[in-house]
Amino acid sequence: MEKLLNEFNQLFDADPYLRNADLAVRYCEELESPHPSGATYRIALEQTVFYPEGGGQPGDTGFLGDVRVLDTHYVWHEQAGQNLIMHYTTGALLPGQSVTAVIDWERRFSFMQQHSGEHILSGLCHAKYGYDNVGFHLGETETTLDFSGPLTQEQIDELIQEANRLVWQNVPLEVSLCESDAIADLDYRSKLELQGKVRLVRIPGGDICACCGTHVSYSGEIGLILCTKSEKWKGGVRLTLLCGDRALRNAMQNQELLREMSKRLYLPKEELAVGIDRLEAKLATSNGVIRDSAWSLWNAQVPAFGHASLVRLSLPIFDDDFARLCVKAFDAEPMKASLLVIPATSGQSKLRFFLAEPISRAKSADSWLKLLRDEFGAKGGGPPQLSQGSLPDLPEGTNLSDFISLIATKLGARIYVL
Repeated sequence: MEKLLNEFNQLFDADPYLRNADLAVRYCEELESPHPSGATYRIALEQTVFYPEGGGQPGDTGFLGDVRVLDTHYVWHEQAGQNLIMHYTTGALLPGQSVTAVIDWERRFSFMQQHSGEHILSGLCHAKYGYDNVGFHLGETETTLDFSGPLTQEQIDELIQEANRLVWQNVPLEVSLCESDAIADLDYRSKLELQGKVRLVRIPGGDICACCGTHVSYSGEIGLILCTKSEKWKGGVRLTLLCGDRALRNAMQNQELLREMSKRLYLPKEELAVGIDRLEAKLATSNGVIRDSAWSLWNAQVPAFGHASLVRLSLPIFDDDFARLCVKAFDAEPMKASLLVIPATSGQSKLRFFLAEPISRAKSADSWLKLLRDEFGAKGGGPPQLSQGSLPDLPEGTNLSDFISLIATKLGARIYVL
């Protein structure tokens, strides 16, 4: 926004809807290393239709003739002694030659919708709650904006409704270039103390803000504003916003999801929440029955365990939590017995274990936990009555069953499979 950076005399300033123009190449150089976008050259034109990254809005992409433009930035140029708009490209052009510059219009117009929608919401939030927009990022798929104070979901919903009503009124967005001294008494949003030329974007009934970005001409072009997420952020709130084409795609995806869920549950979409509640209740009941059955199966086998037992749980119901409970319930002291349990969730790349062993063994050189660490590189620990951990990747060419047999042999344990 500073005068040194932008005199607001570029083609995109005068007409953000201008998609292409025949322009002269001013400067071209090969980059010493590829730009993050993948570009290997950067080119400056006498003027440009390409908006350079700034004010939270990404730089334009497109083509200069047959050369792709992957990003656009303001860059200080020592030889020119000023900031130049650099087009980061996949190839070179000759200074002085004329080239047709063509922006990716679909991407640009989407950014215009997002940026203008953000202004409306930020202006309404500032007017209603006095909060400042302290952070704004316009990404390729979504926009985030950070407000300086908290908002409830009800307050967010009300702001979104107000914003959309302003969209549907199809009010004009008025862009004007002013001297900072002339608007010193004007109440407008700005994150910086501005000097010289100030570009103001006014939305009647919505907002007035200093901004160098590209915007739609009428609010109706935004189409729709949606807030898809809110989260606490540095004492305030961060909102994720979708406007225009992005909001439409999101709405269509949600409609398809609702149709699919309605079809699977044999319920109208208005009753889906009730249907999900019923499914969760049935699942809780089923899990209880499964857990009781698992305990019955486990308790029936415990008397068969000897002084040294390795139990491999093979059924999906025997997960980590169940294995932990089994070992915790096992009393190793009376029989001076050791029990190693490997849950069914263990796979080829990671072997989980839970261990109970007598205190006397745990403190001796024959400790199973010590042997697992020394022989197999196990990580983990805990008290003798319930220690737990994991083993690293299986040795190459070894399957899970063979590896468990090797562990049992080293421990002198008998294998049980449930």
